[in-house]
Amino acid sequence: MAGTILVQARDTGKIHEELETAINEQRLNDAWDLHEQHLRMEGFARKSIVNKLIVGLAESSDVQWVEKAYGLVEKALGEHKQTLFDKETLMYLSLGLAKCGLPVSGSNVLRKLIEMEHFPPDGRVDPRKKCNEPLIAMKPNATAFNIALVGCLLFGTTRKAEQLLEMMPRINMKTDATSLIIMAHIYERNGRREELKKLRRHIEEVHNVTDIQLRQFYNCLLSCHLKLGI
Repeated sequence: MAGTILVQARDTGKIHEELETAINEQRLNDAWDLHEQHLRMEGFARKSIVNKLIVGLAESSDVQWVEKAYGLVEKALGEHKQTLFDKETLMYLSLGLAKCGLPVSGSNVLRKLIEMEHFPPDGRVDPRKKCNEPLIAMKPNATAFNIALVGCLLFGTTRKAEQLLEMMPRINMKTDATSLIIMAHIYERNGRREELKKLRRHIEEVHNVTDIQLRQFYNCLLSCHLKLGI
């Protein structure tokens, strides 16, 4: 029995080494086969290897591999292995999914990242508390949100985009001028005239908003008025 355990330990150690080499050399077929082999023998590989594999698959910009990376994340989270992933890895995967025309999956990954922060019932985290430092460090930035929202806009899933917008206050997400214009396009698509009116004040208060962005906002507002009747 002891001999079997030692052989298996050597085998998984060798798989780890070969898997990392395959990822570094961008041999994705070999890397995936080795990952599957390790999964059957001992479960998920080390955290650093799993994150490197996901990034490697996402970097390929190949729908097949990006979907496999998404499936891997879904499987791990389904087994309550949230600590297996770095936040940067999940954000990068979200971007890769959006680039490959999979904005819903990209939004799902971003939503999982938010859910992993274990917010208290009021949906807010006090940044002054030392115990919340790991949660603050995990918070997605405005760029990550903008990428996911634009993906939803491009592929017509603006209802999903609104769900993401509803999450922003929960994590005290600060919007920039780009975020506000993207929000305007989402509200216009969804016929949210009152939300656009509320957004107008925020747009006018932003100091670095450009003339082009202002035109985009007022085009959205006018379009919504025309759709719903002025």
